[in-house]
Amino acid sequence: MVNYCKVRTFDRMTGTGFISPESGGELLPFQQIDVQRRPSERVCEGQRLIFEIELGVDGEKNAINLRLVQS
Repeated sequence: MVNYCKVRTFDRMTGTGFISPESGGELLPFQQIDVQRRPSERVCEGQRLIFEIELGVDGEKNAINLRLVQS
């Protein structure tokens, strides 16, 4: 299932942040390394992404396979 979200927060130093799913619900953590993008594209707050949800070993939801939505 395709999910859309916006980057709510992003820390360039750690390469981590949180996304806000457009369908509602809790903020989900993500890592910059999981965002499929061109080397020239940067992750920034407010960007729209497509993502999938994965359940971690602790039962927490994680955003994976993130891709930038081209406008």
